[in-house]
Amino acid sequence: CSLAYQPPIFLSLEPEVTVPSAHAFIQKCHRTWKRARRTLLQVRACTKAQADRHQSKPPVYFVDQKVWLSSKNIPLCSVCNKLAPKFTGPFTVTKILNPVAVHLKLPPAHRRVHPVFHVSKLKPCHWVCLLQVLQ
Repeated sequence: CSLAYQPPIFLSLEPEVTVPSAHAFIQKCHRTWKRARRTLLQVRACTKAQADRHQSKPPVYFVDQKVWLSSKNIPLCSVCNKLAPKFTGPFTVTKILNPVAVHLKLPPAHRRVHPVFHVSKLKPCHWVCLLQVLQ
């Protein structure tokens, strides 16, 4: 420390100051610190409320549900990525790791792809859509 002494960590353990101007300065510092902390907590609450307003709940998936997987970051055997399908699958959910991460059963063709995906990369498979794709 560059002060040539160890500054006190807990001001409440220090002896009482007898100089009135120093005592007033310490009180002013305490009031300023409390006001700044209260303001920061209010700003944090307002920012969280604003962010939560635009955030939607993640979809709930369950084991053995069929889902489509976004092919955006998945290596596909296609001539042109522009013409590749946006979603591949359907794949089966084998395990729910947490509310936003699921484990999928991938075919052997995707053995180099890690099977855990964020729910934003998945889309539920509806049987009507699946029947249209298969026909």
